[in-house]
Amino acid sequence: MKSRFVSLTPLLVGALSLGINAHADIVFSTLSTATQTLSSPAFGGAVPITSRGIQVFTFNVATNFANVTSAFQGNDLPDPAGSGQTVTYDLYNTATTGTITQNASGKFDIAFSLLFELKVTSGLAAGLTFETKTISHFNATNVIDLPFKLPVAFTDPGPNSDTVPILIKFDPSGQTPVGTVVGTSSGRTVTTPEPASMILSAIGMIGLTAMMYRRNRAA
Repeated sequence: MKSRFVSLTPLLVGALSLGINAHADIVFSTLSTATQTLSSPAFGGAVPITSRGIQVFTFNVATNFANVTSAFQGNDLPDPAGSGQTVTYDLYNTATTGTITQNASGKFDIAFSLLFELKVTSGLAAGLTFETKTISHFNATNVIDLPFKLPVAFTDPGPNSDTVPILIKFDPSGQTPVGTVVGTSSGRTVTTPEPASMILSAIGMIGLTAMMYRRNRAA
């Protein structure tokens, strides 16, 4: 993902293409949850972390094209500076290739291959950025609807590709050289619930109905 954060306004615009047109892009957003285990002496060993944020999906069934940009945030990463506290962080993908195919049952099989980064945003280690240079895989099979109407879990099909090294991309202290391998990431799962755009649209409709009701009562 080029930009690390996504405002809701363009998401709502993109989410207007909710109907499936075989020759057009289907664009929608979700509020998603990402889990993984980071193993590194910097974090005191193997630690599971959970982050949440907005993802924007783009699919074209006719060309089998799939893309996703993610902007997750979490607050459960052990402080790499060794304070004994946890710190906040941004988690985002930096490069993505993907495919979507319709299987014999008429459902969708989706695969993403991506790189990601994690940036510490609080504490003494704020600015410390980790990256991956080994592709991570996220697959979901037999997806019923586009946009997703039910939760969809994207997981690494593994087992040989599940564990990837994490490297230093930037160390504000200058103590660790760029490119140093400091640990691994494994057990990555991203779960997408109801699309954020649908939730926001529903809230908007409720607000509009209430406003019209108040106007009618005042008339």
